[in-house]
Amino acid sequence: MGNISRQSRLKKERYERLKAQRLCTNCGTKLPNNLNRIYCDKCKVIINNTSKLNRETRSKLNRCQICGIKIEPNMYGNTGTLCLACKMDERERNKKRKRINKEHINELARKNQKEKRDKAKANGICTRCLKTKAEQGYSTCIECRVKSKKYYKKVSD
Repeated sequence: MGNISRQSRLKKERYERLKAQRLCTNCGTKLPNNLNRIYCDKCKVIINNTSKLNRETRSKLNRCQICGIKIEPNMYGNTGTLCLACKMDERERNKKRKRINKEHINELARKNQKEKRDKAKANGICTRCLKTKAEQGYSTCIECRVKSKKYYKKVSD
């Protein structure tokens, strides 16, 4: 048992040493100074292809994309791509990432929505539903204006 932790420690030390020296952490070749990454182009392609093959194989066998254990179908008959434990870990990572980057994520969403509305307005499409043609003199269609009127009337009462 102690041998496994020693191997893990040595592997991590090698990784940190190569990373600090700006060498590929997989093969040890020199990395360009202008790129902030840990793999050379050759290793990156190999790792990406291997990962893709693993995901495809695991998907065909109804296995978790991360840990590889068998996934049982849910009540709808779907298996999904992650086991429950990995799904919960993923959820926690996403929550943490969203908490840290909340303002940045919200800013990107606002910018994206504004671009969509501006594009729709320029093309004469309703800026609310982004589907139907807007009426002359308005930026929204009649259906959206009726819905909006009903909503504000309900809210004000």
